[in-house]
Amino acid sequence: MIHLRIVAPEDIAAKVLDLFRASPSVLNVVHLRGASQKPPGDVILCDIVCEAASIILSDLKELDLPQRGTIAVEHLDTAISNAFEEAEKATPGLPSDAVSGKRWSRAPRRRRSSRSTSSSS
Repeated sequence: MIHLRIVAPEDIAAKVLDLFRASPSVLNVVHLRGASQKPPGDVILCDIVCEAASIILSDLKELDLPQRGTIAVEHLDTAISNAFEEAEKATPGLPSDAVSGKRWSRAPRRRRSSRSTSSSS
């Protein structure tokens, strides 16, 4: 399973929710209207069957979500629910069809600066 945390402006959030409701591969959809402060927008959380993640992420990119909001992707090590099993059965493909999270990222991670934050008085 893949967990997504999305921040989206209200107009895109409505389209994201429609997309998630229509997919049998998306579960545990949570919509927190106006919850994000930076960037401002709605927070949407959900879980996705791994085999469908690349398709769902592609659909989110077509909504211009990366330009106007954010998408955070996490791999779930364990998910316990009959609903998860039903979603996996309803999703075409094999677990080996799932795309690695590295492929979804457009920019390499930056290292944090090792600058000291202490100051002398």
